[in-house]
Amino acid sequence: METFRLLHVSDLHIGAVPNLPPLYKKWGFRRLAKLKVFGTHEGERPLALSRLLYRLKSESPGIHGVLITGDLAASGAEADLDAAQAYLATRNSGFPREPYGLAQDDQVLLLMPGNHDRYSPTLGWSGGTLFDEKFKAVWGVGWGAKFWHRFDGQSERLVLLAADFCLAPGTRRPTKAWGTGRVCARTLSSMKELTRAVSTGTAKEAVLWCVHFPPNFEVNGDPVVPRHLRLDQCQTLLEAAQSLQVQAILCGHLHEEHCPIGSAPALLCAGTATAYEGEEFVNSVLIHEFDVEGGVILGIRHTRYKWDQSRCEFISERLP
Repeated sequence: METFRLLHVSDLHIGAVPNLPPLYKKWGFRRLAKLKVFGTHEGERPLALSRLLYRLKSESPGIHGVLITGDLAASGAEADLDAAQAYLATRNSGFPREPYGLAQDDQVLLLMPGNHDRYSPTLGWSGGTLFDEKFKAVWGVGWGAKFWHRFDGQSERLVLLAADFCLAPGTRRPTKAWGTGRVCARTLSSMKELTRAVSTGTAKEAVLWCVHFPPNFEVNGDPVVPRHLRLDQCQTLLEAAQSLQVQAILCGHLHEEHCPIGSAPALLCAGTATAYEGEEFVNSVLIHEFDVEGGVILGIRHTRYKWDQSRCEFISERLP
């Protein structure tokens, strides 16, 4: 058996101007109060996240890679995407007080878009394409599915596949599209084909699916995903994962972390890493540990790194 450790980051909302709250806190629109769109990052926390990654790399057993499940930028406007690019740079000009960004030397960094990354400069309009131009080297499949990465152990392998279910251009009227996604049949078909290709290979490999929007799920009998953040047609995603024996789906979007026990596949939802939601809001990231044997995930453990305002750093906390 081998263990793979992944740092799961989501919803950073890096913006050209830090510390901007969601619009409803500034303008008071009731609809915006529900949707909380276009807030940017808290000024100090991206730097602290870089320091956390630097520390995790130097510790034993270290981590195998970093994955960002969408909403790297506050919006799909060029200024915000440029700020996000600067943050990812190894030698970071956008955050000059630190010599490193989130993309550090010899570190696997995986990135996919979220709905904020695809907001066009027209307020709330879905289907922005500038993300694809800026991050072509690391994503490059548009509204599609991608073989994200294969982590090779001594005898085991862990494969990550990712799909973008953000709304395509013209899918809905702008005010109806801010927080929702939709499972595209063509993209899901590509995801299934990629999974079958991995499963029919000569080596047995464990497979994880990665998306931005979590499927609907419940905690203690109560639904967790609100209507305005839903993934339409999500049942088809869950059914496809179950039929292909995908054991876990990693996601973000809700700004709340959830790793519900007993779900099949397991749903591993990261909170927001650095988005500004007010002085008392707690940002966090997760480390997932996957125990793999014979191409099967036998166990999953989680460690939360939660923002501590008094220490200005992310502090570890083991989760059930």
